[in-house]
Amino acid sequence: MTAARSAAARGYDAAWSRVRLVVLDRDGWTCQVCGDLADQVDHVIPLAAGGARLDPSNLRACCRSCNVARTHGPGTVRAGRPSRRW
Repeated sequence: MTAARSAAARGYDAAWSRVRLVVLDRDGWTCQVCGDLADQVDHVIPLAAGGARLDPSNLRACCRSCNVARTHGPGTVRAGRPSRRW
């Protein structure tokens, strides 16, 4: 059995905490997918696809359910809604 990696080892360090708050404030703590209260930040272009980890232009405020659906779903989030209101 392997030990769970720390949050910092998974990329959630002090720099992430700072940019996360900047993005949540920028987006008014509103999910950019469904309009509900946001408590998470989502990478528009996933890290695995070459998206920038700490670039606010690659990040959007997201509620937990939309973030989980996008991360673990078939590639779509609540069809019919814009992914970001620029």
